[in-house]
Amino acid sequence: MKLDEYLKKNNTTRYEVAKISGISESSFKNLLLQDVGNYSGRFYRAIGLVLGKTGGQVYDEITADENN
Repeated sequence: MKLDEYLKKNNTTRYEVAKISGISESSFKNLLLQDVGNYSGRFYRAIGLVLGKTGGQVYDEITADENN
């Protein structure tokens, strides 16, 4: 699943994650060029912080499509 799809599914945006987590929005834009399985753990933790999930849960949900 692509990052923006995942965030939309969870009713949030890159901007909201960047604002709450302190990670720059430009850093999130750079993620769009990478495979979701290669993201740094800090990005999964940042997204999880906003969504009330652990970084591991976010990783599992984003990569679920790739594992099937």
